[in-house]
Amino acid sequence: MLSPDSLSSATQLSNRNFLTITSMCIFSALLIGCGPEGGATDTSSAVNLPSDTTDDGNANTEPTLPNFLTRHFVENFGDYASSARELIDSDTRYTVQLNREGTYSIGGKTYKVNDNPIRSAGVHYAHAAGLTGAGQTIAISDVGFLSSHETLANKPITLGKEPGVDDHGTQVASIAAGSSSAMVGVAPGASLILGNYGTYRATTEVANLAREAGAVALNNSWVFVGLEANQADYNTVFDNSQGAEYLAALKSYAGGGGVVLWAASNERNATGVGIMAALPKLEQTLEAGWLAVINGLPTMVDDDIVSATRISGGCLEAAAWCLAADGTWIGAQATSDTAYGLGTGTSFATPVVSGALALLGEAFPDLTPQQLRIRLLASADNTFVGFTKSGSVELVTGFSHDISTEWGHGFVDVAAALMPIGGTTIATASGDLYPTSAPLIVAGTASGDAVEAALDGILVLTRDAIGAGFEVEGRGLVARRGGAPFHAEALARLGAGLGPNVTGWPSFLTGALEFPTTPEGDTVSVALPMGSEDFGISVRRELVVNWGTLGLSAGLAHDGGRLLPTLLGRAGATLVSGGIDASFDIGAGTTLAFSAGTAMANDISMGATGVSLSSADVFGRGDRMAFGFDLPTAITRGTTTVNLPVRAASGGSAFQDFEIGLAPAAREMKFSVDYTAPLARKVDGFLGLEVSHNRGHVAGELGASAIIGVVARF
Repeated sequence: MLSPDSLSSATQLSNRNFLTITSMCIFSALLIGCGPEGGATDTSSAVNLPSDTTDDGNANTEPTLPNFLTRHFVENFGDYASSARELIDSDTRYTVQLNREGTYSIGGKTYKVNDNPIRSAGVHYAHAAGLTGAGQTIAISDVGFLSSHETLANKPITLGKEPGVDDHGTQVASIAAGSSSAMVGVAPGASLILGNYGTYRATTEVANLAREAGAVALNNSWVFVGLEANQADYNTVFDNSQGAEYLAALKSYAGGGGVVLWAASNERNATGVGIMAALPKLEQTLEAGWLAVINGLPTMVDDDIVSATRISGGCLEAAAWCLAADGTWIGAQATSDTAYGLGTGTSFATPVVSGALALLGEAFPDLTPQQLRIRLLASADNTFVGFTKSGSVELVTGFSHDISTEWGHGFVDVAAALMPIGGTTIATASGDLYPTSAPLIVAGTASGDAVEAALDGILVLTRDAIGAGFEVEGRGLVARRGGAPFHAEALARLGAGLGPNVTGWPSFLTGALEFPTTPEGDTVSVALPMGSEDFGISVRRELVVNWGTLGLSAGLAHDGGRLLPTLLGRAGATLVSGGIDASFDIGAGTTLAFSAGTAMANDISMGATGVSLSSADVFGRGDRMAFGFDLPTAITRGTTTVNLPVRAASGGSAFQDFEIGLAPAAREMKFSVDYTAPLARKVDGFLGLEVSHNRGHVAGELGASAIIGVVARF
């Protein structure tokens, strides 16, 4: 007689309650039987795949492209698309899954299998980016494992007591974390804990080992047959000392931040997912660490799921914590160390999600497994035809995701889970949040690319709506305020009559209202630009001397961000300025003009100079030509400090001050030629040409413009 502790194919849990336990899988005619109810092992049905090697001739070689997800901000996987496609289309470890293509009869229904389960889960993008689940551990409770199989032999494995040997567990383990020259699983770099599910003692042991190891996932590809999420069936499973101990172990693991995964029912018309997949209905504290998984066959166009066929039971009462995955896989079998077979079922969909958690765990080392679980739910693909919204779940405050009674949150999408979800923000030490959709720093026209250069190579920590950290290049957070367009500058010169090239200070007072105040030529300029925080006043005295004119100016102004940088939304500096200009009449209607100015704000200094030569009656009576050379306003000395979050050595975040030199490395030089000539009475034609080297004070930037116009005077 079986002991009360035994949970083999038929077990007496008490004097009046009986139950069976079976592995959740369905095999086609080519497949090996599985679990206690699978019958005898059919060795002739095992598929022995060729032992191909990778291009370098070495077996068991994983993708070695550099890992970037914890170092660089990722808006999309465009840079890795070609590598991902090459894996899925050309690497035999991936293309082996295409050997499963065909039509299968499952449960009296016929299904068409025509794509790759690695592609549908977005796993190939993670592999192309270098993620393998390294440093993560997946615990699996199953019927048995051939740990010497070539897909498992070269990885760290912790075995529970008497784990047994069986096709089913071997295939589950290979899908979650296997790797060989013949196939690759979802997280080939992850470690494994493997234990039997045949007794309460064994399942409790695996849960405890998972907790002690800090496993990212506890995979359960099996079900208590015929038991649903109601109080009577709950009592059947847990209302005994061994069951209570098992439940306590599950609660301890999940309570410590782990994620427990359960295969849902394989019966397509099932009215419930099973007691364990839906256990949070009865034990609500478990929901944060619980996932149910169903099996579906997606139809894909490129990497997008456009429709899907469910071939297992639906998510039903577990919809709020349920995901779908393609559970039709070629995986390892236990008949030999090189045997493989094809199987389908929620048993093989569940390790896809377990492996996905391991990939995320490597990419986001500062997140707990339960935070990774939220990422998988939040990024699940629910945009395919056939997904009918039945509600939504608020996964974190302010962020909800639609669910379906049939599909739960949708298909697991590793690539989407690795990208920012819901937008990213940067936190300041004061607690303010700034969205990275807008520039964090706006460099003024006087600093050129100095701010970007100062932040080049600095990785700033951002977080998305789900709390994952992404590091963005500091220079990518900087925008430059554009200077005046060439044509506007040319028109300004035209408006001045192509006279002496005078630099007014502060420079943004150009175009301000001017008020002559004395007969001697004193002028007061006042600027209150509309829609701007810039304002100021300047005074200029013009002296007429025997060789021409001499102008002296002084000003006081507030710069609202036009010249100086705007940092974290903060702008504004008081400028004190002075300038000198002179014009020389050198005969025959020819004038040489010169101007120079300087301004200071705190410890920041700026300067500008300009020179022009203009002459009248060059080609005809009444025309005028002017040549100009300018060094526009630029910061010549000064620094500022910005406090930004960065990744700490511990993996969390820390705030650090960065000193930014504001003087650009290169000064802009502008060369201009303007010509005006009378066309009719009070009508002049105008031609302006301008070339700029180091445009905007950015080394090597070039600019040029030409403007032709007609000016009428009234």
